[in-house]
Amino acid sequence: MSIRIAVMGGALLAASTCFAGVITFDDISVPPGYDSYVPILNGYQSFDWNNFGAFYGPGSPLSGYAAGVISSPNVAFNLAANPASFSSDTQFTFTSTYFTAAWNDGLNITIEGLDGATVVDSTTIVVSATVPTLATFGWDGLTEVDFTSFGGTQHSGYTGHGTEFALDNLTINGTPEPSTVLLVGVSGLALLCSRRFRR
Repeated sequence: MSIRIAVMGGALLAASTCFAGVITFDDISVPPGYDSYVPILNGYQSFDWNNFGAFYGPGSPLSGYAAGVISSPNVAFNLAANPASFSSDTQFTFTSTYFTAAWNDGLNITIEGLDGATVVDSTTIVVSATVPTLATFGWDGLTEVDFTSFGGTQHSGYTGHGTEFALDNLTINGTPEPSTVLLVGVSGLALLCSRRFRR
């Protein structure tokens, strides 16, 4: 029994490593310029995106969009400060991401993780307008993550106002089907990962 559990653990570890990914939003073509952004379209990185845009961070230096850039040049943000979400038909693990308030010090962001219509996890965090906050979740078995921002006070010296937030380097892990893990096994998964990395 103990050997079988150890092997299963190794298979699951290999699978989650193989499907891990960081979404930087930098592969979205956003024209460089002042307050330049484009909507994030469904299908980007295999997710459906609701009310998210990709913003060219350096184009707005007096804002949290510039302060929130982790990997240059783009960040994601909630369009018009409205609730935003991303979702998938396949379950995933919401591991971590960086948040920065676009304009308001002490901005509140409520995050909910859902499996279908069921809320699995939820939390509210408070973020800065000048320094990115790394939030670690580790929420698994999700099909959707929702974001709602509110509150805070305008940061002195920033040129805009509102409850938008910048999001960068979103880390997602896939949740493979158990039957796939059982059939492929550790060596098969290792081979699959090595082929994917070589591509």
